[in-house]
Amino acid sequence: MISDRATVVLSTTALRQDRPKRVLSRNPRGARIGPVDTNTTPWFAFYGVHYHVDDEYVAVINAADAELFGGEGRPPDPLPEL
Repeated sequence: MISDRATVVLSTTALRQDRPKRVLSRNPRGARIGPVDTNTTPWFAFYGVHYHVDDEYVAVINAADAELFGGEGRPPDPLPEL
């Protein structure tokens, strides 16, 4: 969960991924969340902890970083030659 004040990392269970089970960490909003490694199952490291994330949230993480850091938060262009 990302707000203007904080970034909260929530966990779920394998059977109920649509409902949070517990809060893993609360952090001030000033920290970059990504980049997300999408070569295999998407994951990112945040404050030294590795988290796996569903594909649908990769764009949310990238958007949150872009909002906070301007152009630095954008993911690299996958087809720069086009």
